[in-house]
Amino acid sequence: MTTKTTGQRSRSGCNNCKSARIKCDETKPKCRNCVRRNEAKCDFSMLLKWGGQFSRGAKKVSKDLPDAAFCSGVLVMDKKKGRKRSSSQRAASFHDLQNNIGDKPFHLTETPQQTIQVFEPVAFLSQETSVFENEAPDNESIITLLENDLQLETNHQIPWGEKLVGNREMVVQERCGLDLRSLAHPAPDILFNSAHHAELFNFYLSETSHLLVPTPYYAYRANPFNTILPQLAMQSPTLLKLMLAFAANHRKEIANYRQDTLALPWVDSGATTRRDDELADHLLSETFTQLLSQFTDKKQRHNNSTLATILMLAGFDIFFCGTRNKWRAHINGARGLLLDKLGVTGQNAVRIVAKSRVLDADSFLLHWFSYLNIIGSLSSVKRVSDTGTPGPLDYDFDYEDEIKAVYLLRTQLKDIDYFTGLETKLLSMLARVAKLIEQKEAYTNEHELDLLLPEAADLAHNIESYLDASENERDQIYHEFQFEGSQPFNTASYRTYKTLRATNAIFALTGVLQIKRRILNLPRNTPTVIKLLVRITNLIREEIPLDSSAESCITFCLFCCGCELIGCELDLHRAVYIDHIETLLRNGMTSARQAKVVMEHCWKDKKSWWEILEERNLDLSFAI
Repeated sequence: MTTKTTGQRSRSGCNNCKSARIKCDETKPKCRNCVRRNEAKCDFSMLLKWGGQFSRGAKKVSKDLPDAAFCSGVLVMDKKKGRKRSSSQRAASFHDLQNNIGDKPFHLTETPQQTIQVFEPVAFLSQETSVFENEAPDNESIITLLENDLQLETNHQIPWGEKLVGNREMVVQERCGLDLRSLAHPAPDILFNSAHHAELFNFYLSETSHLLVPTPYYAYRANPFNTILPQLAMQSPTLLKLMLAFAANHRKEIANYRQDTLALPWVDSGATTRRDDELADHLLSETFTQLLSQFTDKKQRHNNSTLATILMLAGFDIFFCGTRNKWRAHINGARGLLLDKLGVTGQNAVRIVAKSRVLDADSFLLHWFSYLNIIGSLSSVKRVSDTGTPGPLDYDFDYEDEIKAVYLLRTQLKDIDYFTGLETKLLSMLARVAKLIEQKEAYTNEHELDLLLPEAADLAHNIESYLDASENERDQIYHEFQFEGSQPFNTASYRTYKTLRATNAIFALTGVLQIKRRILNLPRNTPTVIKLLVRITNLIREEIPLDSSAESCITFCLFCCGCELIGCELDLHRAVYIDHIETLLRNGMTSARQAKVVMEHCWKDKKSWWEILEERNLDLSFAI
């Protein structure tokens, strides 16, 4: 019998006490309230309630916001100042607008009551998707963009190379420990004028950015989330504000976890958390307002900072998985921008070049988009309407496939991408898995499916065969070079490489699992599926440290594989996944909470995770 420490805030009381709205002492197996009330059952299981702590601020965020939605592939924004309208009035106005636009080309129209902005390319928002239990999205619902009435700050951009006046650099260094001279562009006033902003910028650089790549910070100084993205933000107030909002929300969630779960007494933690919460909402509002204006400017529309902002919005929604989750809409918006840029050359494929260490801004953004798009598809079920979705975007994966050249890369520990934790060749195979899953979801007759199944089986075999052969060669190289004292094989370097070998294998095997379960429909209790799940679990247990950046970047694998642990041969491995999920929550990644809830419902109902998501019409992603 266990009893919760007194004084700690209850977050996991029994369902009887929650229904009665009384405090539960959380004594197990039966709490005192249930004993006193002679309840037949005291149930501590977690109910599927989506949104977590984000529901507290949902109403606050959504007030005073403009209305927008897709009409024939065009973003329509209805922005009215002054008296607020009811939801029914906004819906009626929007339906009138839909009926009037039809297939007309984009334009700007003004009426006495409102200003309607309609512009292309296809922007980054689509129909709203609910993340609450049993609440399916309304196909005709209005999408709200974040905005408030606070005045936008004016950022004075100092010319490149010009020194900052006075001791302003010293002030920021004292505030956040950051040498702004290390960035390619002098910092804007928003970092100099607010100690809170400077703190958050430093928090992003020292904490948040390290969770977004699988390679540890000490081995990956060229982490583009820590170098390229901040440099782009120095030139883009919009991206910088989103970066600060990301950091504020991240720090707030870490504080919430410590306060609610660990009951750690932080000095003035409540005030700091509220301030971070309010600032995150305010900065997100300004981000959307400024980003919408960038879409109307042909010069800014195709800037790297614009694409980076949209991708970071997708990353924000995936990382925190809140009630305003629009990750797929942002990915569609990024795809629209890339198609628009490629249209000039008459192409529809982006080139993904294998690079294990250093990326430039262009290749970084393309790698980031491809990763979000591919892994997002593998960890979700496509339930949103295709209306307004940009056309297909193909990939041109450019990687070394010549045997001697690949061998040389492996002797230098450079064959696995530091940014994704994957070989580019395996990423291309996962892209093919995602495409096959999408094709299966779209097929309506058995004949089409019969043609798909052999291709899927061949792909699963090819992935496993390539992975096994590459791992055998890496083992041979290690045994050959470690005794010679070769520099790449010193302890620190090889420790990093060993972790990347694990992430590479875990991603690949999770792709094979997706084929066997989602496409070939093999039962989870078949020996081949059980063997695969045990192999993945052993890699996670033995090679992925808790509290590591590699842990956060395999959230997709933790979710997809953890949900499949059903049956006497597999349920004994659940603790491995729960431990990692709990660590992710402690590190502020609140999307892990949704992963845990779905996982536990899969175990309880003995259903696949994609069935759970389909039943509840949920569009989640874990492509961290």
